[in-house]
Amino acid sequence: MKYNAGFIGVGNMGGALFMAACEAENASTLSIFDTNAQKCEELSKQTGAVSTDIADLVANSRLVFLGVKPNFIKSV
Repeated sequence: MKYNAGFIGVGNMGGALFMAACEAENASTLSIFDTNAQKCEELSKQTGAVSTDIADLVANSRLVFLGVKPNFIKSV
């Protein structure tokens, strides 16, 4: 696996979980994806995590965390 964990959705709740993971883990081993690409790029620059597409995140993450609203679960 390329990433120890991947986070799909880094808004309020997903972003809080991601930031907590950054404190416990080397952020360069984490990947993030959000439909708001600008937010992903900002978090990537701030933390050192990898901003990637959803297919890469799912295929290459040991753990995947979903931080999306319930009405978007099916589409994710």
